[in-house]
Amino acid sequence: MAEPDLTIRHDWRAGDRKLVMDLHRRGYLNHDPRFSPAHIDAMVESVGHMLDEVDIANTPDHRVWFAELGGRTVGCTALLRRGERGQLRWVVLLPEARGKGVGRRFMELAVDHAKALDLTDIYLFTVDGLTAARALYASFGFVTVREETASMWFGDGTEIEMVKPLRGQSLDEIQPAQGSSHAPGH
Repeated sequence: MAEPDLTIRHDWRAGDRKLVMDLHRRGYLNHDPRFSPAHIDAMVESVGHMLDEVDIANTPDHRVWFAELGGRTVGCTALLRRGERGQLRWVVLLPEARGKGVGRRFMELAVDHAKALDLTDIYLFTVDGLTAARALYASFGFVTVREETASMWFGDGTEIEMVKPLRGQSLDEIQPAQGSSHAPGH
């Protein structure tokens, strides 16, 4: 169950690009050696480039949600429309927000938004080592469809693609996503 003082917004405001990048930096920094100060800047910069490319502020079907606890922003998530598919870009939480139902609430909002858009499925990319995130995704019906070595911000790592069908189709009916995400900033 989410915290009682949890508030979530999805309006895109001036300064949100910087906020998303800062949340990635603080949420992942020192999670493991791949997120060390030596590597984190490259991952955060990739998030900034992705935000510039997708133009969230002017694309109504794209959605970013921000969570606040006690008036302080503690996490964000994003769902992007990719044709008839949705792409969950990230679920990033600051350490103090973990285990409080914020990630679950984000997932509910993203799945509900994808269904409202009548998307066929939602896919995401993640990396090995983010065990809690993978468990959260699996609890919402996401299934691993691909694991492979990919070049990422820290060097070679295992990129994992997960998919959640939304129209009752089998995984065989869903095409893999095109290209690599360089997860988790994608």
